[in-house]
Amino acid sequence: MFLSKLAASAVPTVLRRGVMQSQNASRRHILAFASGRGYCSAKTESAATENSTGEKAEQEAKADATPAEKALTEKDEHIAKLKKELMYALADAQNARKIAVEDVRKAKDFGLKEFAKDIVEVVDCLDGAIKSIHTLDQETANKIKPVATGISMTLSVMLKNLQRHGVKAIPLKVGDAFDYNFHEALYNYPIKPDESLKEGQVASIVKTGYMLNTRVLRASQVGVAQNASEEKPKE
Repeated sequence: MFLSKLAASAVPTVLRRGVMQSQNASRRHILAFASGRGYCSAKTESAATENSTGEKAEQEAKADATPAEKALTEKDEHIAKLKKELMYALADAQNARKIAVEDVRKAKDFGLKEFAKDIVEVVDCLDGAIKSIHTLDQETANKIKPVATGISMTLSVMLKNLQRHGVKAIPLKVGDAFDYNFHEALYNYPIKPDESLKEGQVASIVKTGYMLNTRVLRASQVGVAQNASEEKPKE
């Protein structure tokens, strides 16, 4: 009787313990599941936060880089502009130097040209004096022979000095074709029947012409042959 009561009282206790253990296990599973979800959620939130932070940092970096890139671009453009201005300045300086050199050369040539013009006038006088001596009779020519020799020597030295500075006589003789680039026609010379001159040829040389380097210092002054029938009648 006593054993029956004891067994009857022990059964509910065992059942209660089983139920409690089952409940505890369920709670543990629930807690574990909940904690797992929480861990996953926390991990996801952490990853999302990290991604958001990374994107934000990248955007901030881009925002910071944009002014720098803009400044770099502006600097490059400024450098290119300065280089262009420098090239223009160098070109202007070079042109100015060339112009200055050319001006100096022109001034030098102008001074030499004017001086040479004056000297060739002296040459004309000396040459004229020698030609006049040749027209004298033999007796008179012998008397002034030393003077004529001195004049000839002076003329020769003067022509050599002129030649040393680029002044040369224009080669010309009677019968050469008239060239307006080097000759100046002072008058027309009517061709006589017994002359071998042809129209357009140099009939006489009044003054010898001279060149200064490659330019005409003074054109040769000449008379140009012309057919007598083409000579204009006097009014």
